[in-house]
Amino acid sequence: MSKKRIKIMVSKLILDILDRDSKHFNMTREKLCNEILIVFSIRKMQGIEREELDEKTYLQFTLTQSTTEYYKAISSGIQDEPKFIRSIFTGYAHLNPFYREIILFRDKLIVLKDYCLKKEKLHISIGNRLEEVVVEEIKRCQITDYIKLGTSKGEFYLNELRIIF
Repeated sequence: MSKKRIKIMVSKLILDILDRDSKHFNMTREKLCNEILIVFSIRKMQGIEREELDEKTYLQFTLTQSTTEYYKAISSGIQDEPKFIRSIFTGYAHLNPFYREIILFRDKLIVLKDYCLKKEKLHISIGNRLEEVVVEEIKRCQITDYIKLGTSKGEFYLNELRIIF
């Protein structure tokens, strides 16, 4: 199975947001683009078009093997493939960071919310250290607009931790 390379003209704003989010989420732009393509194409609302006033530039990324299969299924019958992909990334870019993160990392948030409600201890990995914490709150950071967790061991951004259990 070969990988497919995507190259479409997008607003520079989209590239700026992708770069900021890939840095914040600590993932490559390739991985983030693959995640967005899957998650946001599922959520894409038909008929909503937003045109950007920003300068245009190219977004390039390679689909992973699993995303390639998914992409084949969702793109069959699409008349204007670049427009379809552009609308997915435009929809992503028009959400604030908090909502982008909620949508991309829904499964992780469900687990954290469950532990928060039950006030149970959870093992997490932050950087290269393991911690046993109680998640006290899940909130939007007023400064960065990304998700922040208040725990018994301090505050951490969602992207900083891995759930170990």
